[in-house]
Amino acid sequence: MIRLAFLPRPDEMTDNWVAEQTDRFIQDSTLSVWNKPFIKDCLLQMSNNKCSYCECKLGIEDKYIEVEHFLPKSKYPNRVLEWENLLPSCKRCNSEKREFDPAINPFIHPVHDEPKDHLAYIAYRFTGKTEKGKNSIFELNLNDRTRLQTPRFEIASAIIEQLDDIQHDIEEALFEVKSLTKFVTRLKNLCNQGLPNNQYSSIIATELIRAAAFNYIKAAFNEFGLWDIELQDLEIHLRNIAFLD
Repeated sequence: MIRLAFLPRPDEMTDNWVAEQTDRFIQDSTLSVWNKPFIKDCLLQMSNNKCSYCECKLGIEDKYIEVEHFLPKSKYPNRVLEWENLLPSCKRCNSEKREFDPAINPFIHPVHDEPKDHLAYIAYRFTGKTEKGKNSIFELNLNDRTRLQTPRFEIASAIIEQLDDIQHDIEEALFEVKSLTKFVTRLKNLCNQGLPNNQYSSIIATELIRAAAFNYIKAAFNEFGLWDIELQDLEIHLRNIAFLD
């Protein structure tokens, strides 16, 4: 989970339209008045086409976007189209959260909260640092072994393997600047996988920054003046979303 940047509601969601559609839903709760392309498109833009909770990519396989109501629509029908109450979610997370009410029990809001303040990541599992974090892990089943924990392990293993390969190749290159230059692009490509637009970016960023091989490569590049502005910026972005506490 990473913090999402707030986007204004779509132009189509005028006050009159929201009021009319909300009244329709209050009269008939079977109507999916939020199931509109302009709503989903804006929510996907806000979340980099990912589930706002588990960070899986939406629109692939069975992971199509569902509009998640942070405050459940069954309990707060008058807020069914309140823009700040809508989040993009995968079916798994939306189903897990069900009727949980964040107005009664604290829960992480990916736009208003910084997830790193409430979650820690250790051994491919999340643990709660606060009540918000603990409730979010439990209600969303963020340590689902099959759907989430195993993919995290596979991603982490692939990242570490690629970093180790770069370190090994650098050692074999005998620290000649001309030979080391070709490894810069490889590291940049790897770091780009941890940017917010990618699936499970917070996991990738965490594994990259924590890895001993990353620090080794950075030190080697610094020694020969190869740790350039782009790599500096990439590291800053990775640290901004990584779980490092």
